[in-house]
Amino acid sequence: MFSLLICLSAGMKPIITSSSDEKLRDIAALGPEGAIKVINYRTNPAWKKKALRLTGGMGDDIVIETVGGTSIKQSIESLATRGVVAWVAFLGGLELDGFAEALGQLYLKVGTLRSIQVGSKVDQSNLYRFFETTKTSLKPIIGKTFPFAESPAAFDCLMSENGTWQGFESKAPTIMSYMAFLSVA
Repeated sequence: MFSLLICLSAGMKPIITSSSDEKLRDIAALGPEGAIKVINYRTNPAWKKKALRLTGGMGDDIVIETVGGTSIKQSIESLATRGVVAWVAFLGGLELDGFAEALGQLYLKVGTLRSIQVGSKVDQSNLYRFFETTKTSLKPIIGKTFPFAESPAAFDCLMSENGTWQGFESKAPTIMSYMAFLSVA
């Protein structure tokens, strides 16, 4: 969701995938009419084809990969020439069947695979400055907040079928005011 806000704030045209039509409707509503394209990967198992159609056959310039081994092949196939796959997580597990083949496709596209993890304090400050400069609010992506002492309840909510983004309020000045977590269902 942070990636979505960054894309919208930078004037990019994001394509978001989810297995939930309801979540996709909510996500599409975060931007101007038609600015956010959505794909339900459950009803479109070969979602890479739809991503290619939505980009006029050019492919995605940047893919934020959160699922991992089970979707990396399609992520690379949907990538534009010289595109970047930013691999953030393994929410689909550590299964890497077909990974070598996918890397071969990435090579042929002259693409880049970049591992992304939590950034530094400087990165966080730069992100805040970017959001402040572009007047981007995090409120649309935080569904409910919990006091830090109730973190277990927040994780329970996150793991439930209805979990989306949950925030933990923190009073510590060196910690983000809201630490957000994404639920993929």
